[in-house]
Amino acid sequence: MPDTLVPTLNKEPLFRTISFGEGGAYFWIEMPKADSAGSYCVSAATTVNYPRVKAIYDSGEIINWVAFGPDGAFVIDTTNRLIASDPTMARTYDRNGVTTRVPTRCASFGPEGVWVIVEDDGEIRSRGLPAKVLSALSKKGVRKVELSPVSSNYYFIEYTDGSTDWCLPASWHPQISDWTHDPTPGQAITLSHILTSNTPNEDLAGVRKIVFAFGPEREAYCIKNQGRTAWKGLPEELSQRLREPGSISAVSVGEGGAFFWKTGKSYCVSAATKMAYPKVWKIWQSDEEINWVAFGPEGYYIVATPKRIYASRQDEIIRTYKESKRQVPIRCASFGWGGSWVIIEDDGTVRSHRLKPNVRKAILQASVKSVALSWVDPTRFYIEYMNQTSAWSLPVKWHPTVSDIEGNPASKVERLEKLTANSPEYNTVEYQFTTSWRHTNKKRPLIRRIYKVVLMKDVWDRYVRYRFGGGIYTSSASSKAAIYAQNHAPSAYKAMLLNKVAVGRSYFTGVADNGWTAPPPGYNSVCGLPGDVFKHDETIVYDDDAIRPQYLIIYEDR
Repeated sequence: MPDTLVPTLNKEPLFRTISFGEGGAYFWIEMPKADSAGSYCVSAATTVNYPRVKAIYDSGEIINWVAFGPDGAFVIDTTNRLIASDPTMARTYDRNGVTTRVPTRCASFGPEGVWVIVEDDGEIRSRGLPAKVLSALSKKGVRKVELSPVSSNYYFIEYTDGSTDWCLPASWHPQISDWTHDPTPGQAITLSHILTSNTPNEDLAGVRKIVFAFGPEREAYCIKNQGRTAWKGLPEELSQRLREPGSISAVSVGEGGAFFWKTGKSYCVSAATKMAYPKVWKIWQSDEEINWVAFGPEGYYIVATPKRIYASRQDEIIRTYKESKRQVPIRCASFGWGGSWVIIEDDGTVRSHRLKPNVRKAILQASVKSVALSWVDPTRFYIEYMNQTSAWSLPVKWHPTVSDIEGNPASKVERLEKLTANSPEYNTVEYQFTTSWRHTNKKRPLIRRIYKVVLMKDVWDRYVRYRFGGGIYTSSASSKAAIYAQNHAPSAYKAMLLNKVAVGRSYFTGVADNGWTAPPPGYNSVCGLPGDVFKHDETIVYDDDAIRPQYLIIYEDR
């Protein structure tokens, strides 16, 4: 650290942010206090390599944060503007005829012109980032990112949910792990991971924990959530285990009757494993504790123990740190059809072989907690994410059972697909939104982005089969719907869903009645017609299966 900063650090201040540049340049700002917004400082040495940053500081303009980079590169965020040495980093848009900057959450520079910007709505723009860093940034919302100015492979990310992900020199791992209370060096920190690391064999109250496994046969699978379990086509010995009370922390099914099962501190490997996977059997017989096992076709396997990882394709599957030669910890792994496999390392890094595009896309959607690949269909998978949501592509006949065991509404949405501006689909949705804006006293908002809502097949099928039942308010006027678009946190943006609604036979009325809990007998919905009571139409359905979101529109009021 620069000598001029040491006295400040010795006072153990509570910093909101701190950043360092070349030649002794630095910026820090304290957390707000009861009687002030918190002081901040730019070092006198900043004048040499970053004269414009020092000039802004000396002008008295209030600074929120500064990002320094090599060769005089910088970004400085003030209450009024965003200034960057590279003009392409700062974006603006037209707001009521006034050029306005796009609010920015954070920025950082790497070596050789690499940079990343995270805008306030979560949009990430970058130049020259390695695929590994891009993957880490795409896992979930980013609060803060730091790139190394000397190596493009090193980074530290804090996500908006408080978890972190990092790749740093091995010699730093003990200190970083100690300060973040990370149980394993180099491991990503999330609340759920800390809990399950300290109590790996217990289901924590209120924490959803899904255990899913495919079997080697087409109709074989198992799913367990807390005390609820469903399975089909599994060995009788494993079926008996699944009937027992208690929470399962791991289960894996292999060929020829092989399986691994674990609950609490008890775990077992079936006798049939000795023939199909002799090395797994040998590890089991050695009394070395086993955390989990991944079985694959043709004798492939991975066995994770507290001390090391064993694998049938050791050189290809297991990585080691260059300096310490220690194995890179693995969070989960799975083998699939046709020699495919996937490994999720403890820092969230995904490595895979021969995955189908739909499977890889789902894996990269968010930080993965567990993954299972189908042995018989390369497009089938089950994923549980660290945020306790899930994504899956399974045979249609399994859907009701899996949805019931999950008890998780989030799994209704398979994914959101961002539409490309000016594409035919984007233009169609934009046209529907803008032409249905009927409140003449309110300016039509600016659409910032549109996402297509892709639903799980069984959820869409229930909409198709909908008849009537138990009120969800919709309107063909986007300006009417906008009245009810409220934010629970400060933001320049709002969101609206464009939906498909199964209206059926609608009861038309011009009279409001807030006592209805269902449409009149013989009708499937209620439609409030424009008139003395309703200035714009309203259509109300009384069953979730009568409505499905199709597009998510992010817009900004004017």
